[in-house]
Amino acid sequence: MNVSLRLGYRGNAIVSIAFLYLLKYTDVFRRENFEEDLQDFVKIYPPFEPGNGMADFVRDNWAAYAAGTCLNAGPQVVDGEGDLDGPDCNVQAPY
Repeated sequence: MNVSLRLGYRGNAIVSIAFLYLLKYTDVFRRENFEEDLQDFVKIYPPFEPGNGMADFVRDNWAAYAAGTCLNAGPQVVDGEGDLDGPDCNVQAPY
C-alpha cells in the first residue's frame, strides 16, 4: 500500500500524522516505548521537528495509536472540550 501526504506550510503536522498512521497501520514500530518508536521514525524521516502542539499531541496519544484503540472505532467528532468522541477512542484533539 502506498500513502501520499502533501507537505504544506505546516509540513511537520502532516509528518506527525504520518508517524501515527505508520504506528497504527503497519509493523514498522515496536509499540513498546514512545521514545524508541520516535527515534525509529526519525531514522525514516530525519528532518522531523514537530512544533510544540503536534509534539504534545503525538506524545500524549502515542499509546492509543500503538494499542489500536482509535481511528477504526467509527465516526468521531470533536466535542466542546477538545476531546474526540466516538466508541473506544481516547485521543485528544491537537488544539
